[in-house]
Amino acid sequence: MSGQLKPWQIGLFVVTGIAVVFAAIWAMGGASGPDLSKRVILVDIVSGELFEVSTAKKAAVIPVRNPDTGERTLFPAVKGDDGTWRLSEKFRERVAGTKNRPAVTNPTTGELKLKNDSPKSLSL
Repeated sequence: MSGQLKPWQIGLFVVTGIAVVFAAIWAMGGASGPDLSKRVILVDIVSGELFEVSTAKKAAVIPVRNPDTGERTLFPAVKGDDGTWRLSEKFRERVAGTKNRPAVTNPTTGELKLKNDSPKSLSL
């Protein structure tokens, strides 16, 4: 063997280099904006208050404890295209079995009667 690189070896180095650059760009592209999946809007099913919590560092155990009352009455809520706030579909059946839920005006659709339309910030 002579010490020179063969054409196929040079091609392999070029393809590997391109793959490494592409992987680096793709990995960095994921941090280009806020990750909305790390924020959750919660509603107190008793008072109708909205809260916003970050789950970036700590997961939320549902129902979440209300910081004012100490009771576990906070469930995920979503705002529909029509502007109506509703209890997250995943938790409607669970909340329907709860006796004290005055903020849930319709347990089947999850429609909510809110005390505030903009969520308060909450730390877990």
